[in-house]
Amino acid sequence: MLKEDSQILSGNGTPPQMKGILKYSTAFSVTDSVNPEFYLKVQNANELDVLRVAIAIIAKSYGTANIICLNPADVAIMDLTKTTNGAYILPPFTTADGTNFKGCRIIENMGITAGTFLVMDSSKVNYKVRKDYDLAVGYDDDDFTNNRITIRAELRGVLYVKGNDTGCVIDGTFATCKAMITSGAATQNVAITAPLNEAGDAVQMEEKTE
Repeated sequence: MLKEDSQILSGNGTPPQMKGILKYSTAFSVTDSVNPEFYLKVQNANELDVLRVAIAIIAKSYGTANIICLNPADVAIMDLTKTTNGAYILPPFTTADGTNFKGCRIIENMGITAGTFLVMDSSKVNYKVRKDYDLAVGYDDDDFTNNRITIRAELRGVLYVKGNDTGCVIDGTFATCKAMITSGAATQNVAITAPLNEAGDAVQMEEKTE
């Protein structure tokens, strides 16, 4: 089961491996020309903001996000996020136990690298079993001599996402994606105090941008 789970999530597509979900997913992208409505628009963006934007991007592709896959470490960090006063932060669109976020079930999976995420409309992901589980037990090589038994388990399956639906499967890295949506990330205007000349008059200076 663990092997199958790994293949479904991240199989590289080279036989005998299947092509996993992460090979079909679309990278989270927000720029001034791609999903510009979110570009540098979120104040103090955090991981939850990134996930909310990913859900909206999937909606723009005519999908309905229902699954969020995260590394357990990232789920713990989100659960433990507090205000400066020590109060836990819980968005109004999240269930009290934190297992449902804007209609999406949060699944913890060690196959997801810490600091990254996968958001998807699972109805767009198709998994077909070509050959069901086959379990065989027997002696191989010197098993009998060494008091061992070999167990072989195999299954044949195929996973695919249609080309028109890849926009309904979004993945990304939190640090990179937060920079894309955090307001004021591009430029910052800094006011400069004008110095005085020998006569005591203020010297006119232009505002600088850093």
